[in-house]
Order: sequence, then C-alpha cells, then structure tokens
Amino acid sequence: MLDRSMRRTAPLLTALVIALASPAGNAKRDEAPPPPLEEVMTMRVEGTITIDATGHVVAYEIATKKLPDAVRIRLEKAIGGWSFEPVAMPEGKTTGTTSMDLMIAAIKVPEGHLLRLEDAAFGEGLDARESHVATRTYLQSPYRSTNAIVRVAARVDAEGRAEDTGSLRCTLFNAGGDAEEKALICRRLENLSVEAVRVAKFREFNMTLPGTAEVRVMFEPEGPIDERPGKWRIESRTAQREIAWHAAMRAAQPAPKIALREGIVGASL
Repeated sequence: MLDRSMRRTAPLLTALVIALASPAGNAKRDEAPPPPLEEVMTMRVEGTITIDATGHVVAYEIATKKLPDAVRIRLEKAIGGWSFEPVAMPEGKTTGTTSMDLMIAAIKVPEGHLLRLEDAAFGEGLDARESHVATRTYLQSPYRSTNAIVRVAARVDAEGRAEDTGSLRCTLFNAGGDAEEKALICRRLENLSVEAVRVAKFREFNMTLPGTAEVRVMFEPEGPIDERPGKWRIESRTAQREIAWHAAMRAAQPAPKIALREGIVGASL
C-alpha cells in the first residue's frame, strides 16, 4: 500500500448544524428569475488501483458490488487506460496500491445518458476532503421536503469573523417541482447560507486565522443524503462559481501525491 503521506490533501470544509423551521419570507418579487439548474444523476464507485512510478495502471479492482452493468463496462474500458502523474514509490517498491473513490455523472441526452468521470480521489476517498467541524450557527430551512447542500467560501479575519463570503454552488437532491421553482429554492437557500456563514464564529482549531475556508451548509429535512456507493441520486444544481480569492487559496494548496493527468476528470466514459 502507498504510505499515508501520499494521500490526497483537501481544503477545510465546515458543516453547519441545520434546524428545521417554518417557511421564511418570500423573495423580492422584482428580482430577475435565476437561470435553470443543471439536472444530473451522480453515483459513487469505490475500489482499488495499482500504479507504477511512471503513472501507468498495473491493475485495478471495482469493489462496489451493485453497479449497473452499463457503468461497470464503461469503467472497465476506461480505467486501464488512465495515466497518473509520476509517483515516488516507497524504497524497494516498483508499484503501489491505493484506494480509489470515483464520482460518476450521467446526463440525459437524446440517445440515452452520457456518462462522465466527475471526480476522483485516491488514498482516502471523497469524504476525506471534508472535515466536518460543528459550529454554534443554526440555520432555519424554509423548505420542509428539500434536501440540499450549499457550498460557501469564506475569507476570515484574525478574530474569526467572515469579512467576505460567496456561494460556490447549490445542489438540491431528488427535488420535485418545475425548473423555475427549483432555481428559486436554490437562490433562497444560498442567501440563507451566505448570511449564516457571515455571522458564524470561526476558531483557531477549525483553521488558521486569518485564512480562507469552504463551508458546506447541509439541509437534511428528509433525513441524511444517501451517498452510499452504487446508488444513483438525482441532483439539481447551479453552475460552479469562481471567486478569485477562493481560487487563489485552492491553487496554493499542495498538489495531491496521487493524481490523474489533466483531461481525465470531466471526460466522457
């Protein structure tokens, strides 16, 4: 196995505790309607992969058992041809094996569904990128049957107060309603989330102060979001937004020790 020091690092993400409450006030009627959300199905797939020092795939195993045949066939055709950035192997080793955690996306097209590799992590998996740190901020959801995650960037001062914030993406899970309703829900949840982060108190054990963080605000009125491998989930989400100071923070982070070469994540399977 590759040493733990070779596992992928990640930005700090903080989870806010969400309390369910009565509907809040209506949004301003004179606001322009938000653009429609992207509709996509996603699925996690777990396994292991063995690579050599040059980044070539030597072997792999897909561990997720209940995987649709169409997804398994596409993955088996693709994984063997993946190439990684060169890796420094432990002394005396010519290959290394590590865990593999993939996120697959399926987008509806006239011919059926287009599959793509949406994300990939090696060593600890996608969940390892998120350090959930409880805060004392409680946020009231105006939607009793809508599970959602809103990712908010925060630039925090030396006193632990957010001096700048911005929403990166809102994602609804298995949401009903028409396109306009879902887009309006996301707008409302983003406004609530950004305000909650703005008034939250960050502490030194959460992050280096002053500094920049990414906060994962979770709404779960229907119970925990099902993120088990092999399960499709329907996502309705805004476009991924870029905030200059947040992008600079991510660019300054150390590169992962085990990483696919450019062009593989985001490509069709």
